[in-house]
Amino acid sequence: METKIETPYGKVYLNFETKHVSLLLSGGFDSMVMLFLLAKNINDHNLDITIHPQTVGKVNTTDDLSKNKPSNFPYADNAVYLSKKHFPNVKILDKEYILAYNSWMDRSKPLVDAQRKITWDLYLNLTDEKKYRVINYNGVTRNPPIVVGNEGFNPEKHRNKKVLAHEDTVTNITVHETMMFVEPFRNADKRITFWLADNMGILNDVLMLSRSCEGNHDLTDYGAKECKWCWWCCEREWAMKEYKKS
Repeated sequence: METKIETPYGKVYLNFETKHVSLLLSGGFDSMVMLFLLAKNINDHNLDITIHPQTVGKVNTTDDLSKNKPSNFPYADNAVYLSKKHFPNVKILDKEYILAYNSWMDRSKPLVDAQRKITWDLYLNLTDEKKYRVINYNGVTRNPPIVVGNEGFNPEKHRNKKVLAHEDTVTNITVHETMMFVEPFRNADKRITFWLADNMGILNDVLMLSRSCEGNHDLTDYGAKECKWCWWCCEREWAMKEYKKS
């Protein structure tokens, strides 16, 4: 089964020609909305599909605890909880996880390598197939059309580039043998996930349960709040103000 979802920011393409979907689940706003959107469509169409959330945890980079970042694991768990609460009949597994060192100075190569490893490990461990053995999703979006953040610093410059879209959608897909990779929001900015969350009735829940902030313990009171300073906090604040309200 394939479906397209209309939004003010373009059509979103989803593919369910499989028994297994995986999702790179950071615990941020976009991936939490992505998980809920998958679960909702599986539930609405009564599909026999298992969702495998996959989370890469960031290893501390210094012995000074105050300069390290709070764990993203609790927010990934929140995403699973939210979708399970709304769709108890959908098979959503507890998150699989792996740890990786992350540095924006080296373009997050260890983090990306860990994401690839957890994705391929799942593929190799599955045996039952439909058209695809597994379809891998992530919730990455394109950057805002204006500069956000402090002093113009943008560690996500790679998201500025538009990528090949599937048919008439904002979605990017690639296929490797019996594995499909789907980025449903790749050619739309973060306003698309705010619009979807609002229209699915979960905006306040996702704002409360997710964390996009990359601030360290000093800036977040050891994870008690968002820093409101990092690029990701600024992107989230911009999208919340600018998306088209339902």
